[in-house]
Amino acid sequence: MKTKPQDAVKLGIGAEATVLDKLNSLGINARPARGHMPYDILLSDGRRVEVKTRFFTSKKTSDGRPVYDFILCGTGVDPHDRADFFICVIIDEFFVIPTENLDHRGHISIQWPTGHMKRSKWSMYHNQFDLLK
Repeated sequence: MKTKPQDAVKLGIGAEATVLDKLNSLGINARPARGHMPYDILLSDGRRVEVKTRFFTSKKTSDGRPVYDFILCGTGVDPHDRADFFICVIIDEFFVIPTENLDHRGHISIQWPTGHMKRSKWSMYHNQFDLLK
């Protein structure tokens, strides 16, 4: 399903508000970024959070499990320059990923649900809001 640019902006703003509500409900002091910053949320300690969202699967694995692709930053841009954390939202699931664990990649794919007992690299960040405390 193709999303129109104006709809994508609305979905993104909605996801940012949802993440802010979630952070505040967990006692994590956060506010929206002001101005045209490369991140969406600023934590009280100065750490930067960028929110990315997907409501539709990008593709499926060979056994039919959904895969969600996230473009974290443009070509030639290091994610470390954008934020300290990326929170990837899949419908109503949250993945709190420290930028230091991205190995300078600007794109990730998350299989969710994993369908395996073994956790994948990205599924281990599912609901890991403690990383922000």
